[in-house]
Amino acid sequence: MSGRRITALAAVCALLGLTGPAFGLLGGPGPRADATPAELTAQPVLGIGARTVQPFGVATDGAAWAWGSVVGAPPAGADGTALPVGDDGFVLLRGQGGTWRPVQGALAADGTALDTFVPAGGSGPGAGRVTPGGGVAVAGFTGTRFTLLTGAAGGAVREVPSPDTATVPVAPRAGTPTRSGAPATASGAPAASASGAPAASASGTPAVSAGGSPTQRAAPQVAPTSLLLAGESAASTSRVAIAAVDEPAGTGVFLGVVASSLEPAVLHWNGAAWSREPVDLPAGSAGAFRILALAGTSADRVWMLAQPDDGLGRGLVLFARDTSGTAPRWVERSLGATPFADRATPSVGLSGVQAVRYPAQGITASTSGVWLDGTWRQGTRAGSVTVYYDIAAGEVTGSWCDAQRPDGSPLCTGPLGSDLSAPGGRGHRSYAWPGAGSAFGTRVVTDALIPGGVARGTRGTWLRFGGTDFVRQPGAGASTVEPAGGAFASVDEGWLAGADDLVHVTVAPEPTRAARVPLAFRRPLLAVAGEPGKAPGDATAGAIAVGADGTVARYTQSEGW
Repeated sequence: MSGRRITALAAVCALLGLTGPAFGLLGGPGPRADATPAELTAQPVLGIGARTVQPFGVATDGAAWAWGSVVGAPPAGADGTALPVGDDGFVLLRGQGGTWRPVQGALAADGTALDTFVPAGGSGPGAGRVTPGGGVAVAGFTGTRFTLLTGAAGGAVREVPSPDTATVPVAPRAGTPTRSGAPATASGAPAASASGAPAASASGTPAVSAGGSPTQRAAPQVAPTSLLLAGESAASTSRVAIAAVDEPAGTGVFLGVVASSLEPAVLHWNGAAWSREPVDLPAGSAGAFRILALAGTSADRVWMLAQPDDGLGRGLVLFARDTSGTAPRWVERSLGATPFADRATPSVGLSGVQAVRYPAQGITASTSGVWLDGTWRQGTRAGSVTVYYDIAAGEVTGSWCDAQRPDGSPLCTGPLGSDLSAPGGRGHRSYAWPGAGSAFGTRVVTDALIPGGVARGTRGTWLRFGGTDFVRQPGAGASTVEPAGGAFASVDEGWLAGADDLVHVTVAPEPTRAARVPLAFRRPLLAVAGEPGKAPGDATAGAIAVGADGTVARYTQSEGW
């Protein structure tokens, strides 16, 4: 059945008031038996009022966020007036259960709509994050200018000062050279020349005596310096590394600097001001280091997936934000005795181990652990791997892949049965939660490809990890356009992006409102067109449909078909 026919049939049922399971959900391979979920149901979300909707996160209270493009005129807000939306129609949507609505466009700091806003990193939802407390962060571009939108729970999501023009007061870290040859500061940026003012500490504040007053004898203070070094940016149109957490001053955001080869720092917006946090680069990686992805659950638990210099032969590499000193730094964490920490492990025939690349989300954090995603090779075989780093244990305690040991036994804790990265793929999104009676917690991965390459796609399916195994589940349905992205509140409640709509995945579906109505035709309908100017799913909208053997039908609210 074609994607157009699926869409047409779904639209007919929407006009009849049907909200039962979504069509075409079993277009992919059947899921393995999973004793955990009661009865997962996938239902279309109707009447969204936007197209190309990309969900990108869910707060602890179940409120989910997405972005999309408005259909027709700007939608009305809660007070009945038109929402401020830019010329390109970019709009943020908020939803819960089967109800979603546009809430605003991309807003400048003064609340007016930005003319244009394009999320960073290209297609897909990788530039957006939602904090546990309901804060929102979306990185993007207004023209060529980098723009970060943030908002606290319940508040408007607006542009914050750009890191491109931000400066930070920093002090020199004596004797440490930067790549530009100037002394390095605590922020990782080159220090300015001495001015003769009182000295600053590593955090940028004047040095104080034991009694709390400024010392009489002090080294020179440093003038403010740029947050970004020459050749660096906060994101690009093809790549962004972002994490968002709740902080006292508002929604905190972490952005890995983007550069051609050396990316030695993370930018931090704490809800009120920018700062630059240095990365303790591994020995031998002073000229090449890449920040691949960030994830976090709180300001003191933020993690980085990184790629050191290729010559070091490293595989999956994990860094953590360390706040134990006078100023935050990013330090490497050992993964323990896992073969995926190295590029190659000849004893098990493993080679080519590396982290997945954007747009795949290579790192996912819960309060108890961190998931890292990568790829591997064994001779002519290749595949994906995901490992679980237990924060309390300080090492990898589980892994899932389809690689084998030389004797034919499984190399990993369990099978994966999916490709998390493939050339030309859209990349996957991932969400994780602690507990649920499992040492690894639970997890959802959207857009995980069926093994065999990007040509096989996902067929609308997603991966559910209930604590032991990854199980492929039906979801957004087969279509001529592969769905991309999703947002989940738990392994049993979430939303997937369909071809032009959202699908609600839940164990508590909306009750069906199907009812018998008299019809003026006996042949199946093949296509339907809604009333111009009405939002899809609007209960007051009329429609016209065509069907087999020349059937033509018209629908009005007062008379039905």
